[in-house]
Amino acid sequence: MARQANASYEGNGQRRSLDIDNALKRLSQLENQLKEISQEITEITEALTGKAAADHNHDGRYYTETEIDSKLKNYLQLAGGTVTGNLVLQKGFIVHSGSGTAGQAGYVGICRIKISGQYRNSPIWFALAQRGRVGGEVAVLFANDSGTDPALQRITMVGQLDEVRIVKAAAGTWDLYVKKSEAYDTIDVVNVSIPKYMQNNFAIEWTNKHSASSPGGTAAGVFWDDRYYTESEINTKLNGKANSSHTHDDRYYTETEMNTKLNGKANSSHTHDDRYYTETEVNNKNYIKSRGKVTALSGTALPTVAGISMVEAYNNGYPTAYGNVLSLNGSGKNELLMEWSGTSGAKANLYFRNKRDVSDASWSGWQKVLSDKDVEIPTNGNKVSLLPYSYYNNQQAAGMTLRIGNSSLGSWNGNTFWLCVDSSNRLSIGVQINSAKNPTWYIK
Repeated sequence: MARQANASYEGNGQRRSLDIDNALKRLSQLENQLKEISQEITEITEALTGKAAADHNHDGRYYTETEIDSKLKNYLQLAGGTVTGNLVLQKGFIVHSGSGTAGQAGYVGICRIKISGQYRNSPIWFALAQRGRVGGEVAVLFANDSGTDPALQRITMVGQLDEVRIVKAAAGTWDLYVKKSEAYDTIDVVNVSIPKYMQNNFAIEWTNKHSASSPGGTAAGVFWDDRYYTESEINTKLNGKANSSHTHDDRYYTETEMNTKLNGKANSSHTHDDRYYTETEVNNKNYIKSRGKVTALSGTALPTVAGISMVEAYNNGYPTAYGNVLSLNGSGKNELLMEWSGTSGAKANLYFRNKRDVSDASWSGWQKVLSDKDVEIPTNGNKVSLLPYSYYNNQQAAGMTLRIGNSSLGSWNGNTFWLCVDSSNRLSIGVQINSAKNPTWYIK
């Protein structure tokens, strides 16, 4: 049986007993707790070694938010903006590139155009490049439609591309195809221009679709007016013409012969700038320019511009509503009015008048020039002639003659009517019929 150690002591005038074993046990427990606390303090100290204070910063090593905002305020935003300086792209600029299926000929669908708004009728331009061609630009224009499914108004190509087609895929949706020049051709979109008006309710999705055969749709063509021949018209005109490889050596000088003859002659690049006006000098000289819609002169009024000038007739006092007027202001004055019709393709007239070389002279009245459109031409092949002389009793005289028919005096070539006025204002009417060599005259 263990012996319990006890001790006593006096404190505060009282005698107390002390349990030594329990005191030692408690002391041992406190020692162990102190060791654990010491270990935790060591671990915490080691963990905090090298750590920054809670209120630290890195201003000396990194840009602050204010500094970054200040530096970025002059940079172009992803959403777009204005570049005021030069933009240099050392490797050029490519919007999109597509080859379809490499190693296979055919067509490449490079993009899909989607329309989701009304009146999307501004042109979209695509600048394209492909192997073996100089490249070109394609413009796509849709009709002015109040819905979201407009018709294609025009697709136009400028430059050299194999073939460009646009195909309607769905309502308001169109696919653009370019024919490959060879199996390993790549179609590059080097630029695309979308007018600001088209940037809403409109989208382009870039694609890389392959079609072994023509996708159909509408082929792009060069739009010209009726001043130019179509391909079909040119082919018709070229039928039966000589091949490009033929020669005319027996008719024309050969290249060698021409070179021999041209030796010692001036080069085509030589100039005579010290003797003649250059193109720039000529362009800088005055030429006839319209002075606008100027009211017709009346009474004794004089032109304000010396020499030749031009004004426009537009409901402003001339004998016709519309036209262009050439004025010749020399010692005497002349005006030539060339009418243009207010109806497309309609006939227009030519007028003239004059003013003599004295200040108090008035302008003459306007006179109209007679044309073949003002005279009814007989339908039986007869000619209408205005002769600068007259006939009186089958004798030629000074005056004028209006002849309808093909006969002449002394020779019958069909029934002919003669109307003559001589210088004495005598009127003669002649009728030449039934193979008569001379007309029968009715003299006033």
